[in-house]
Amino acid sequence: MNSNTHMTLGEKIRQIRLAKNISQEHLAKAANTSKTYISRIERGEAECSGEMLAAIKKFMGVENAPLYEHELEFYKEQLLVWHKLVKAQRLDECKIMQEKLAPILELPFEQDLSLMYTLLKIMQQCVELKATEASDAMSKIEPLPCDASHEVLYLYHSAKSMLCNDKGDYLNALRHSLKLLENESKIIKADASAFHIIGDNYVNAGKPFHAISYLERARAEYSGDRTNTIVNRTDKLLGTCYIYLGDLERAKDFCENALARAMPSNDAYDIRDALSRLSFIYLLMKDYDKCISLSEQTISLAQADSTPGYAAENKYMCVLAYSYMARCYLETKKEDKFHDVIKQGLSLAQPEEMLVIKLETLRQLSTLKDSSSQEYLENVALPFFINHINSDNLFVLYICEKLEAHYRKYNATRKANAIGRVTRDIYRNMINGDIGELENIGEVSL
Repeated sequence: MNSNTHMTLGEKIRQIRLAKNISQEHLAKAANTSKTYISRIERGEAECSGEMLAAIKKFMGVENAPLYEHELEFYKEQLLVWHKLVKAQRLDECKIMQEKLAPILELPFEQDLSLMYTLLKIMQQCVELKATEASDAMSKIEPLPCDASHEVLYLYHSAKSMLCNDKGDYLNALRHSLKLLENESKIIKADASAFHIIGDNYVNAGKPFHAISYLERARAEYSGDRTNTIVNRTDKLLGTCYIYLGDLERAKDFCENALARAMPSNDAYDIRDALSRLSFIYLLMKDYDKCISLSEQTISLAQADSTPGYAAENKYMCVLAYSYMARCYLETKKEDKFHDVIKQGLSLAQPEEMLVIKLETLRQLSTLKDSSSQEYLENVALPFFINHINSDNLFVLYICEKLEAHYRKYNATRKANAIGRVTRDIYRNMINGDIGELENIGEVSL
């Protein structure tokens, strides 16, 4: 990819000089020599002493940039150290490495290492929840050169996966994360972090059956920095997968283990997330009192969390908890409490369309005998959640379960069969390993 493989020191000096629009005369004056001698250095016909090189580099503003091959190799090693720090989310150390390695951007002939630097900075911005800055930076380097190295491609797909995930574009996040396995090299190999990312994206894309093997492998291989936190998050994802498989006891074990490990560290995010997943598991297990108790704890933690960048996620977590509580009251026919929780949730959900529709769907499920409720569920709720980029397959299946049972109870066989087909299509797409565009499972012909 780079054109500097056989470049002499003089050729590198010339490229930097031209890129910075510096004349040979000015460079010669700064180095206390003649224009002719600078010209000979650039052509490789004269030696450049250490003292003269230092003066040249200082004048061109690249005094800390690597020019010799052994310096460039050291920079590459340091970029890989930065990569490990980004994965470990050790942000203070990341910022030090970002500043330390910035001189590589001053070298016009070092495209490979410059791209690695830029991609690592983008990944760091994603971790810092600076999605807009990261997206802008990515747009400036795309498309990548056709001869990009495996190291550049590995970091590129890592960064793209993070950006797509942040936007809720989980299928493309999955596509990019799987590319990590195709772009391994001698110095960057798919590790536990990569397997975790792939598993996470499979879960988010609604394909939990394929996620399990990657998550199990990630959990087995994790070591080093942040092991406790990352294993916690891997366990919570495995818990979600086993919910889909219907193994609620195993799902509960994973999430309870994650919660137990998160409590001593007082990690608000991990504690709240584990509580939310456990409340959903208890909902499915029909332990409604436990579900309500955990949902209330989740709301309390989310409302108390003032971490920068987490406001939207905390809002979503609160609304999700209200929806779990509402389902508990719906199942136990406690109408007053049901409508009170829906009201609280809706006041918080505004103006987020997905959150509003989620709660409104539960309200309509409480009045299924009304034709207007059936119409809302068929023409608004189901198409919205099936086709939404950040869909919740389990919630869609819950809607289908209630609708189909209602139609069969009242002998509306055609409608019941149509809902049954939607359910089967969802399961087929969950099991199908193809990550192409989702099929038109939202076309409910009733």
